[in-house]
Amino acid sequence: MHSSALRRALFLLPLALFCLPYFAQAAQTNVTITNMAFLPSSVSVNAGDTVVWTNNDSVSHTVTANDGSFDSGLLLPGATFSHTFATGGGVSYHCTIHPGMVASIAIAGGAVASSPNADDLRAQAQALLNRVTQLQAQVGGNVAPSNVTLDSSACPLIGRSLHRGSSGDDVSRLQQFLARDRNVYPEAQVSGYYGALTEAAVKRWQVKYNIVSSGDAGTTGYGVVGPRTAAAIALVCSTMSGGGGGVSGGGAAPSNVGGFIQVTPVAGNAPLSVKVVTTVNTVNSCSGGVYTVDYGDGTVPSSVAVPLGNCQQMTQTLGHTYLYGGQYLVTLSAGSHRTSATVVVYGAGAPQSGAPGSPQTDTVSANPTSGTSPLTVTLSGVINAPQTCGGGTYTLQFGDNQSVPLTFDSSTCSPRSFSVSHQYTAAGTYTAKLLNGSSQVSSVTVTVSGPTSGFGPMTVVPGVGGDPLATQAQFNGGCTTYSLNWGDGSTAVTGSCSSSAITLSHEYALSGSYTITLTRGSQVDTAAISIQ
Repeated sequence: MHSSALRRALFLLPLALFCLPYFAQAAQTNVTITNMAFLPSSVSVNAGDTVVWTNNDSVSHTVTANDGSFDSGLLLPGATFSHTFATGGGVSYHCTIHPGMVASIAIAGGAVASSPNADDLRAQAQALLNRVTQLQAQVGGNVAPSNVTLDSSACPLIGRSLHRGSSGDDVSRLQQFLARDRNVYPEAQVSGYYGALTEAAVKRWQVKYNIVSSGDAGTTGYGVVGPRTAAAIALVCSTMSGGGGGVSGGGAAPSNVGGFIQVTPVAGNAPLSVKVVTTVNTVNSCSGGVYTVDYGDGTVPSSVAVPLGNCQQMTQTLGHTYLYGGQYLVTLSAGSHRTSATVVVYGAGAPQSGAPGSPQTDTVSANPTSGTSPLTVTLSGVINAPQTCGGGTYTLQFGDNQSVPLTFDSSTCSPRSFSVSHQYTAAGTYTAKLLNGSSQVSSVTVTVSGPTSGFGPMTVVPGVGGDPLATQAQFNGGCTTYSLNWGDGSTAVTGSCSSSAITLSHEYALSGSYTITLTRGSQVDTAAISIQ
């Protein structure tokens, strides 16, 4: 009997911990967007209920209240949006892209009682943890850790979408969480207001954990703490120490980790793009952990986090490009567990850094250096330690009041390459600067012109659905015919234009840099993307 109760408590524990930010929702009603319509077009809910919209159409839409009380932003095909109605009444809504799409919601009842606060939620989860400890003592088992604590400063408990202009206690908690990593939020300002600094920090965090690395708030959620990013924050929180030290580099205890990698291809000419399929938690531990993938060429490693309470193995695909010839060891590690694979790249080796104390020049370059807004640019280059080889603090400024820190491994004097994607949304001439401390060491100029007239610009969204190789291109109709070349040697997509927006999808075989070209009559639009 005690064993059965223990299994039940252990089953509920990860759900309680992971679902803290979204606790106490009353009921859910689903609305499907299909065939240019909201189905059903009229629904009735109670105050406190949540409505979830899913875009099953082939084009993008919005879910926008006529009174401005909610707005989904751009919903790509397959995307979802939810809104909880706190008070009774009624609201009509529409799609801003297709004004003929209209629907309504009737809300019965008055204002709902406030949901449990963070202290209540932590107390409930801790009570469940205490019950697990008691049952463990009774059955003499060693099934799950009994010393787990919830750290309110580590987990911001986000229950709504946060974006530039938001304010409140949840924004302060988010800022405290981001400030734990000085490479993500070096300013560490806890103001309760979601401004430019917080937005830039969220973008760095999203890039670090492979959530999204380009686009904007309306298309990909870049810089916005929406449901996907909030879920990722909850996942990372489950692997953070209660003492406030940030993400644990070792993850779970060595006996509770295990995994392997598959790399394809394992040989080829430089530059060589490879796919690294990581399979982690093969020991089916419920303790969580953080795994590190080091590509062996001095570039920034990737992290794969397994949340506390996830007792099954996980698989994640990463992409990487080797720029120079050589033999590289790709290593997956967590604690004392290590597994590796060898990649052989043919071609000229990496530039020599010279003797210790004489590192090569810090550089930054851009591809492309000009184009039409919104323009996605890949900024890449090399950073080195100062002559003392004691490390350095590098920052890449994009020239549009946004920046990102670049981490240098001070354990060696070898140079480290970097590659960062950034989207310029407005026309202008921008100077991207590479700083070592406060000193500028290299720069490059990017010229962005305004959107093209005629058929309008093309929008490109990489990383669709969390797949780093999946990309979507969307453009306005109204033309006669079009031809879209994905830039990877595949057959160009051609077709006839329609009066509505056209969305095309593509999955690249390998990571790398590609130029997408759209031709409509005499108008040619291009977009450079970097598939990581």
